[in-house]
Amino acid sequence: MKKHYKLLYIISVSCFIMIIGNCKKDDVAQPCADPYCGCPGLTGEVKELSKYYYNPKVSKSQNKVAFLTHGGPKPPLNIWDKRTNQIQMIEISNKFQDSIQYGGIFDYSWCPYDESKLMLIIGTFTDTVGDKKKFCPGSNIYIFNLNDLELKKVTPIIFGEAGPEGISSIIWLNGSTQNNDSIILGYLGLYILQKQEFIYNNIII
Repeated sequence: MKKHYKLLYIISVSCFIMIIGNCKKDDVAQPCADPYCGCPGLTGEVKELSKYYYNPKVSKSQNKVAFLTHGGPKPPLNIWDKRTNQIQMIEISNKFQDSIQYGGIFDYSWCPYDESKLMLIIGTFTDTVGDKKKFCPGSNIYIFNLNDLELKKVTPIIFGEAGPEGISSIIWLNGSTQNNDSIILGYLGLYILQKQEFIYNNIII
């Protein structure tokens, strides 16, 4: 397992830029020059929001904005519906079983084809033995459904129960579909969710 993990890390460092370079502009969520931008769709409202909250991100339709609040060890995830001007506050920390301790949300990305879904990177500490004495750290990937408030773990199974460490950014790529979700997972690179495959310059691992 460790040997495989190191191989992924080495390959991803050398190929990540190549992956982005080979993607068409419309296939990848483009970064904004403004550090206060919730990509895509920088607006004055979102920029103003970022003065009081952090990491605002706009859905593809630009109707919803996800953001986190400052302060506290476990800030909730907030969803602002711009059409109704209502903010939904979601406590993610209480959605885990006893064997998993919540460590906070590192990053998130809107689903490009269904704005009721977000993909989250969540820091976790997992009791992989069951004795509640040692909790292993990990950066796990979850899909959160805003309709039923369900949190579903989708971390690649090759990383085991605790998950990998050090993933702090995520992009749910445009062009994804319900049967073929393409994701950029931090330094690990391009990942196809349904196939449980990492792809580096057309090489499947």
